[in-house]
Amino acid sequence: MAIDTTVVYGYLAALFCGAFLGVEREMGKSAPEADGAAESVAARNPAGIRTHILAALFGATAQHLDPKLGANGMFTVVAFVAVAAFAVTVYAVRARATGHYGTTSVLTLFLTFGLGVLCFAGQIPLAIALAVVVTGILTVKVPLHTFVRTLTRAEIAAAVKFGLVALVLLPLLPDRDFGPLDWPWLAEQLRAAHVAEPTMQRLALVNPYSLWFLVVAISGLSFVGYVLVRTIGPGRGLVLTGLAGGMVSSTATSLAMAAQSRRTPHLRHSIVAAVLAACSVMALRVLIVSAAFATALFTTLLAPVGAMLVSGGLVAFWLARRAKGGTAEGALKLSTPFALGPALKLTGLFLLVRTAGELATILIGTTGLYLTAALSGIVDVDAITVAVGQQVKAQEALDARVGAGAIFLAVAVNTVVKASMVLVSGDRAVGRTVFLALAGTLLAGATGLALVLLV
Repeated sequence: MAIDTTVVYGYLAALFCGAFLGVEREMGKSAPEADGAAESVAARNPAGIRTHILAALFGATAQHLDPKLGANGMFTVVAFVAVAAFAVTVYAVRARATGHYGTTSVLTLFLTFGLGVLCFAGQIPLAIALAVVVTGILTVKVPLHTFVRTLTRAEIAAAVKFGLVALVLLPLLPDRDFGPLDWPWLAEQLRAAHVAEPTMQRLALVNPYSLWFLVVAISGLSFVGYVLVRTIGPGRGLVLTGLAGGMVSSTATSLAMAAQSRRTPHLRHSIVAAVLAACSVMALRVLIVSAAFATALFTTLLAPVGAMLVSGGLVAFWLARRAKGGTAEGALKLSTPFALGPALKLTGLFLLVRTAGELATILIGTTGLYLTAALSGIVDVDAITVAVGQQVKAQEALDARVGAGAIFLAVAVNTVVKASMVLVSGDRAVGRTVFLALAGTLLAGATGLALVLLV
């Protein structure tokens, strides 16, 4: 009789899920508590690795037998009720005997049964992924509890606001481009000015969904940066602060480090490493954004921007190793965990840059795009990166090499601006070191761009 490999794989997957969760629960049984009584811990956690394996296999068997018995799912439901009754009874007895009323173990056993069911419902990859994720959640119990206890009401409110912005408002917005042709009064004015229809079609640049998605992305990035700074803390090292702060704003981080250098000039290596780390994160952001819009743009930018990322990262690592563990509290302070205002301003800047770039390209060609990129680079590189990425994505609207040149020009201008700010507002020795280091990364990037354009 031939063995049905599908059935074998289903049971093996259920066995893996049960064992994966069961190992963590078994470790919880044997982990010593404050009183050091391992036996009392075992009494409080009756379900270990064997119980979870059997629960997963029980769920798999119920789901496997259901169609064969023609039960139409009822056998699985009855099996789950049996597991639930068993778990509730056992843990109720445990609670009465020990006074420990935790519910995580009960829910974990229910979930283990459900993962076994998934393995015979054609969802083996999902079941295995859930087993890994849930085990991870169970493992980080203490850090999670510690993190939640340190949260403030302002941070919780910020998380709620971000959820409303990202999950409620964003899906309601229309996902199409609006332009002069969608506003008759504006179209009439442009026609009177002898603007051609194709030109007005190119000026359809207002996409509510895309613009608000940019707001969500920027504010989300700021929120992640805040969490990293909050959890890592500047006390763990200025370099880590630079990495986390670079996710929010490499320019703001550079200014903060310049101010720090005046207070603690003896931490020169750490401060310079932090600035370079923030600038390296900026380069990484450019690559990620370009890859999200157009593969051709990412491929063209990989050499120049990647060279800046690698060279800056290596120098930052070397300086961090030379630093003598310098730390400083207050090196970078984020005033709010959810700053919607800066995200709206940056999105407005993006729309302004995209419109100006499109108009400049229409009026004076490629030169206009480069001028717009240089001007936007004084403030930020994300806006021009997104704008050029969308143009390159529109197939023949913009050549990838031209777009890459414009983005690199913005990156170069932004790098010079940050180096100059640190040189002027920071400690002189720190400023000179930052200027030379960033000049080196810029030279590496220019070499990479030259190689790409010459090939």
